[in-house]
Amino acid sequence: GYTRHNYTNSFGGTFFFKLDAKSGEKILSSFSEFDLDFLSVATGWSKKDLLKDQKKGKLVEMGYHTYSLRSVVKKVDGGVFQIYESHSNSSSPNGGTTFWLSGDIMILNIGSEGKLIWGKFINKNQRMPKGMEIFNSHIMIVQGSELFFLFNDSEKNTSLKNIQYPETFKNPKKSRLVLVRIDAEGTFEKQLLNKFESSEVAIMPAPLIQNQEGEVLFLGQFAKKRRLGRLMLN
Repeated sequence: GYTRHNYTNSFGGTFFFKLDAKSGEKILSSFSEFDLDFLSVATGWSKKDLLKDQKKGKLVEMGYHTYSLRSVVKKVDGGVFQIYESHSNSSSPNGGTTFWLSGDIMILNIGSEGKLIWGKFINKNQRMPKGMEIFNSHIMIVQGSELFFLFNDSEKNTSLKNIQYPETFKNPKKSRLVLVRIDAEGTFEKQLLNKFESSEVAIMPAPLIQNQEGEVLFLGQFAKKRRLGRLMLN
């Protein structure tokens, strides 16, 4: 999980506990603070500015985010990947419509001794009214030592880079399916898949089927139309 300092709402680092499954005894415990490179990406502040604040004795943390732990993926070396996602909701000014927001995905690579090896973000910005939040969030696929993330994105986000402030996905009819790959070294690779016009559906990040050959099945829907999607991972 993540740690906080002095009862603040800020994220300062991670903790890792390993327990014996039978006795419940603690085998290992470890705490890691986020480094300045990670915090620079998380906060949008330059590393130079963060270093200045740190030298002044100020608390340098991520700030308040509504991240929740979505998945823990065990690695072959005994460590884990921790997958977090930002979620919140808001109402229109007149109080009539509630919107559900699904934001960035945060991936933390924890080593077998419990230390943070690296942390990465996949920046996304999804905003759907209540009743259509089934199009928010993502599908995570584990293939060997690589993680793949499949999600609906705005068609305006055409860059293959990890944009810090992406355009908001708020209309399935103007969406694009995106696949992001993160390998064991934290290398980021983004692919732009089909637009809404070609399938006439947006994916629903719900339970899916994955076989050993790298074939993934998922569902897409819009209005009364439903489609079965198939993705082959190399």
